[in-house]
Amino acid sequence: LHSSPMSQSRFLTRLIWLCLLPIVLLTFYLAVTHVQTNRVQRHNEAQDLTRDLASVLDVDLYTAQAPTDPHGFKPLAPQQLQNRLDQVSLPTGWSLALLDSKSQPLAQRGPPTQISGAPLAKNSQRFMANTVAAPWHVVMEIPRHIYWRQQLEAASLITITLMAAT
Repeated sequence: LHSSPMSQSRFLTRLIWLCLLPIVLLTFYLAVTHVQTNRVQRHNEAQDLTRDLASVLDVDLYTAQAPTDPHGFKPLAPQQLQNRLDQVSLPTGWSLALLDSKSQPLAQRGPPTQISGAPLAKNSQRFMANTVAAPWHVVMEIPRHIYWRQQLEAASLITITLMAAT
């Protein structure tokens, strides 16, 4: 079998792709790692915000206790609860609610279709923390499309950068 010799341009093209392959694979690995790290950071951010708000509400409740109240509990006014939720800095599209023991909203912030004691909305993530001083739950809900949008944007940016580099 006699094969014709490879042309110089074909040889150089193959050599260039052979040299680029490790860089492309490394970039792909870094992109996947970056997206996973962003996802974990968003999850932790949501969980931390939920826990922090529950802790702040506990402090508010303990501070509001009346010394003469035989049960040691003086509920906060609904406006105080709403003011506390309004002070939390939320990313766009995230919803936050304070629910009582029957999962009825005491205060809420965010798109009203997301906040309720209802079961988890389709394609969303919910984070919950309980207060210690009262039978309440702090609930944060993030629509799935918002939760994943940042990851998709990061992956898209890396992909575009990679394509531009090659």
